[in-house]
Amino acid sequence: MSFVKDTGRKKQGVCDYCGLDVELEKYESWNRDGHRFKWRAVEHRAPCGAQCAGGGYEHGETDVHIPPFGSCPRCGAIDSEIAQTIENQDGAERVVLRRYVIGHSGLRIDHEERDGEQWKTVARYPASDPQSLEMAIEQAKNYVPWLKGESP
Repeated sequence: MSFVKDTGRKKQGVCDYCGLDVELEKYESWNRDGHRFKWRAVEHRAPCGAQCAGGGYEHGETDVHIPPFGSCPRCGAIDSEIAQTIENQDGAERVVLRRYVIGHSGLRIDHEERDGEQWKTVARYPASDPQSLEMAIEQAKNYVPWLKGESP
C-alpha cells in the first residue's frame, strides 16, 4: 500500500512522456520502499492529441499517449525499446529484455509465447539492477526455466 500527498507546489517543466513544456506538481509519497518527493506533469494532451500518460488518465481510457506496456494509438510512440531478445530452440517462447526510454529508467524482462504468427506476453518482471543487461539476463533465468540451458 502507498500513500500520496499533493504538496501544493508547482513549476514549469518538461513532461517525461511527451516532451511538452507543462505545469508540474510536486507530491510526497510513502510506500514499502520509503518516503520520497517527486514532480509529475498535470493532466494534458500530447502533441498527437491523445491524453498523455505523463499527466494521468482514467482507468479504461484507450486514447492514451504511451500507456504502460503499450503504444500510442495515434502516433505509435512506445515506453521501451528492445535491448536483447533470446528465443528458445523450438521458437515457441522468448525472453525480451526492454530498456525504458520514457517515464522510467532501467530494464524490464518480458516472457513471451508464440500465439500463431504473433507473440503474447505471459509475464513481466522488473530487473533488479536497472542498468545491467547481463544481470537482467541472469535474473530472467530464475523465471524462465529453459533459459538456464540457453546461451545468449
